Amino acid sequence: FLHVECDLFNAIRDGVLNDTHKKYVVYQLAKTLVYLHGCGILHRDLKPSNILIDSDVELKYAILDYQGHFIITRMKNLI
Repeated sequence: FLHVECDLFNAIRDGVLNDTHKKYVVYQLAKTLVYLHGCGILHRDLKPSNILIDSDVELKYAILDYQGHFIITRMKNLI
């Protein structure tokens, strides 16, 4: 079970991220995208509301599979 505080969209909208947090978020996103693209994976629905963020500013990527089930992947597991 993964505990998340909110999604990235709400964190941005509510202004809860300081400059250090924002840099860490961008760093995690960039490393994950480089890794995925290196594996030949391109996601067409990458948006802040699909990226979950916990109190340690660790990102998780939430997507629906073809059967409508949520899949939550820690971005750190991808890099």
